[in-house]
Amino acid sequence: MLEDFLKQSQIKSRRNVPLSHYTTMEVGGITPLMIFPHSSNELIELLEYLKGENIPYFVIGKGSNLIVNDEGVDLIFINTQQLNQITLIDEDTIQVESGASLKDLSEFAYINGLTGLEFACGIPGTVGGAVFMNAGAYDGEIKDVLKESLVFDQEKKVLNNTEHQFSYRKSIFTTAGATVISSTFILPKNDKSIIKQKIDELTEQRTEKQPLEFPSAGSTFKRPQGHFTGKLITDAGLKGFRIGGAGVSDKHAGFIVNVDNAKAQDILDLITHIQKTVKEQFNVLLEPEVKFLEKNGSFKNFTQ
Repeated sequence: MLEDFLKQSQIKSRRNVPLSHYTTMEVGGITPLMIFPHSSNELIELLEYLKGENIPYFVIGKGSNLIVNDEGVDLIFINTQQLNQITLIDEDTIQVESGASLKDLSEFAYINGLTGLEFACGIPGTVGGAVFMNAGAYDGEIKDVLKESLVFDQEKKVLNNTEHQFSYRKSIFTTAGATVISSTFILPKNDKSIIKQKIDELTEQRTEKQPLEFPSAGSTFKRPQGHFTGKLITDAGLKGFRIGGAGVSDKHAGFIVNVDNAKAQDILDLITHIQKTVKEQFNVLLEPEVKFLEKNGSFKNFTQ
């Protein structure tokens, strides 16, 4: 039994965990069990057991791009936030566990005089989540700096950059069931003062333009080719529009924010309303960047 395995392996877990405590949007129901491995070896051991016993699970980091439905999810959750080791393994190479935050990775690169991760300084997710979705901002993306990842599918294996099959906000992991254990980045050297200046500039831009004062899941929609998402939503008259406790940000219309104890259903209804309105007015279908996790553990298809 799983309980016996966890006890024998001394891997910590909690029962009946509110997922609203583990997503940046601060919504979501209960998971029956959340497991907290404290090392890459513990994570691999756990994944081997779950795969062998055919037990379904979901891996979560900071939940920064995730909306979980109000009824909860009938899955075991694996929380990677304790897997946060960042190591300089060569003068231009950083190895980092999947649960480390992008902010910490960006700071580590700066301290070691390595450039290329400044874009990640304000993205509120983990490295595993960033690799999963090829996270990016301000003309930088994970695919630009990643060398390889150690992943677990049916067994451990290493994928090089090409094998990640990166595209805009996608990778092989968005369709395959593998889990990122750790990733390795190669970065060029640069003057630390130049790196710090870039980080400060991007931090200032985020503070000025993004609604950091409210819970959100980051930028809600992918940028449609030839358009700017925020402008489309603003021109559709939806800036500040609310359904329940969820609202389109007054600061940046590309963000849906939790303004007043929103439910996941409020956010889902608002996403659908924005899609419908923008499609009717401009014949552009906005594709959500955020993932909506249904009760059965599948992601909602917003394109149907």
